[in-house]
Amino acid sequence: MQKKWFLNEFFFLIGYTSGIAQLESFINERVLHFAAGRNDPNKGAISNLSPWFHYGQISPQRALLIIAKLRPKYKDACDSFIEEAFVRRELSDNYCYYQENCKYKMKIYFYFTFFFFVRW
Repeated sequence: MQKKWFLNEFFFLIGYTSGIAQLESFINERVLHFAAGRNDPNKGAISNLSPWFHYGQISPQRALLIIAKLRPKYKDACDSFIEEAFVRRELSDNYCYYQENCKYKMKIYFYFTFFFFVRW
């Protein structure tokens, strides 16, 4: 049984399969208009993948790999999605990492050391 989370009129089902279904919906219906309409939520061109990215139910890397395959067809839209999903995320991580008084820095350090020891 899947839980539904309601946010005003927009609801989303939690879990990996719901995230992939949303990604497929974005690819099949809205990716064509993403470059021109991404800043206007009334146009219905946004990806709506933020909840699944935020809670780690689907990986931005997986979405980027799938979107990158569409780049020959929809170059502007794919470039816009890659810039928003990857470049801005990396910029914010680097900004927080190099700040003196950032609590996020300890979280990044923990993840790096944890994954190093798990792989070792």
